Amino acid sequence: RYTKVIENDNFQFSIFYIKQGQQLPLHDHPDMHGIMKVLFGQIQINSYTALDIKHNERRAPNEKYLVVCKKSSEMVLQADDKPVLLTPYMNNIHEVIAKTDTAFFDCLVPPYKEKCNFYRYKSVLDKENNLFELLCVGSEPEISYCTVKLDYTGKSFKPMQS
Repeated sequence: RYTKVIENDNFQFSIFYIKQGQQLPLHDHPDMHGIMKVLFGQIQINSYTALDIKHNERRAPNEKYLVVCKKSSEMVLQADDKPVLLTPYMNNIHEVIAKTDTAFFDCLVPPYKEKCNFYRYKSVLDKENNLFELLCVGSEPEISYCTVKLDYTGKSFKPMQS
């Protein structure tokens, strides 16, 4: 479940709610920067950085292709931890696994202009150096996964006057 708090041409703020044992499957955010901050609960984030710069090139929708990645981090986060940053070139491919019932704040800059891509593990290329081969499976995940949008009912946001 997620709640879109605010979105404009420059950014999108959302809150995701994930029950213990559930996950957001391995995915990316094309050409985006992201900040995640746990509000309550505990999540594990496994992040990967594509080693081939061509990974960021535009492709046909749902085109399948292999990506060589370095596992850049595997961390467990809770509310008292600092936010996590992803960029178009670092930590952009990631999965989020709820260790407990969890909510986290998610900021994307810019907001979605195209769908994210989903991935699955293909092979371990070099365990010692954390090198993996991931298969991009397109904009629909292969595992059973869906998001349910909940309406935001909090304070409204208005543009600041210059």
